[in-house]
Amino acid sequence: MPKKDPWIAAILNFLFNGAGYLYVGGKRTTFGILLLVAWIVSLIGFLIFYPVLVRFSIFLLPEAIAGFILIIALAYDGYKYAKEK
Repeated sequence: MPKKDPWIAAILNFLFNGAGYLYVGGKRTTFGILLLVAWIVSLIGFLIFYPVLVRFSIFLLPEAIAGFILIIALAYDGYKYAKEK
C-alpha cells in the first residue's frame, strides 16, 4: 500500500472529523467512521436547532473554543498517524 500524504490526512481531519483516518486506513478506520458519523449528526442537529442556539450564543462560546481545539488536535493526530504509516 502506498504511503499517504500527511498533509492531506490533516486537512481532511480538519474539514471533516475522521475523514483523515479513513484516507490513511489501517487500525483507526473504525474510529474515523465513528468520528465522521458523530460530526454529521452534530451538524444536522446544529442546522435543526440553529434558531434556538442563536438565542444562547454567548453561552456557547466555551463549547465553540473547545470544539476548535478538538479539530486542531484531530488534524495534528491525522498528520502524525499518516507519517507513522
